[in-house]
Amino acid sequence: MRKNIQILFLFLVLGYAQANAQRYLMPIFDSIVITDSIPYGSANNYLGVSTHLAMDIYMPYGDTTSNRPLLILAHGGSFISGNRKAYDIVKVCTEFAKRGYVCASIKYRLGVSTNNPLALANEFANAVWRGTLDGRGAIRYFYKEASIGNSYKIDTNNIYVGGISAGGVLGLHVAFLDKAQEAGSANPAIDTTNIGGVDGSSGSAGYRWKVKGVISLCGAIGTSDWMNDNKNIGIVSVHGTKDNTVPFKTDYFKAGGIPIALLSGSYIVDSVARANGNPSALKVFYGQDHVPFSAQTPTGFAYMDTTIKFVADFLYKDIKRVQSNTTSISNQTIDNIGLKVYPIPAKNSLNVLFENNNHSSFDIELYDLNGKLLSSQSTNLNQVMIDRKDLLNGLYLIKVKSILGESFKKIIFE
Repeated sequence: MRKNIQILFLFLVLGYAQANAQRYLMPIFDSIVITDSIPYGSANNYLGVSTHLAMDIYMPYGDTTSNRPLLILAHGGSFISGNRKAYDIVKVCTEFAKRGYVCASIKYRLGVSTNNPLALANEFANAVWRGTLDGRGAIRYFYKEASIGNSYKIDTNNIYVGGISAGGVLGLHVAFLDKAQEAGSANPAIDTTNIGGVDGSSGSAGYRWKVKGVISLCGAIGTSDWMNDNKNIGIVSVHGTKDNTVPFKTDYFKAGGIPIALLSGSYIVDSVARANGNPSALKVFYGQDHVPFSAQTPTGFAYMDTTIKFVADFLYKDIKRVQSNTTSISNQTIDNIGLKVYPIPAKNSLNVLFENNNHSSFDIELYDLNGKLLSSQSTNLNQVMIDRKDLLNGLYLIKVKSILGESFKKIIFE
């Protein structure tokens, strides 16, 4: 009998060790607990009416771990529709809670004015900004909770934000559109003065909203330039190559088939992230349209399973990563010269602009990512054009030298 008890104890110990080894990678909990409609703040919507903001929080049932990664996720709907109880976002939250994560499905402000069709681009830009600030409010809620008892048992060093479609857009903007001057220079410009500044007023004022990573499921960003100052943020993306709503590369976001604003999708986000040194992974659904995993069909279920596994694999590795707060020399020197390169991505040629030109001479060099020098020229003009010639599609590096210092810029030809 004693021997049998020892054998049983050994199996229990081995089973526990194996389960913990698979934690965050595979579902190890059979059940979850959902705490519904937790308020995290309020803010005025596009009509100026105060909107109460809430979230549903998913946690593994019976979990005794006191330091768990947090995923804050937002639903899709082009910033005009959708809700936090949509099938796809509930599925994602449920699956990751079973893996040991704490997940929050958030409500964020929706809606745009359609009174002036010519102003739709501006309306949508500000709708994205309102959603971005609500995402930051939700993050602050958990930082606050962690500081006063940590009832959700989260690890504030491992907070990720994102979601599906518009939720992916929201997550990328939370992480990377983090300076007032960036928002003001966006096209169209974002009205940060009247919509809460950079931090917003969506709740838990005074607390942090920085994240370790972004989960972008068919999302996009206004411009990949915003990524250049945030090289410690991990990004995991999935996207269909034939997405007719949110572009896979760079194209117009469409609402009701109407082109609204130019966005850079997962292909560009992943390419720039890798060039910048961000941890990044992209799952490509070849030939698929927008959010192929959302349909409740055998095909949709298959894409959902693939999506969850891909994201879980990335997060399993990334939560072990220790973030660094260092800033690269190239980012510091860009401000000295005021180097601007556009358009990104480019098709036939690039414009190189020196905003801080004091009639100095500039040496401009173009390299591939293996460090091979492809072309060079000198100029004392404040703007020059670089012809693509026979360069293949892909990422390249512009290096500029002058008495002001050196600056670097990653570019894309497609």
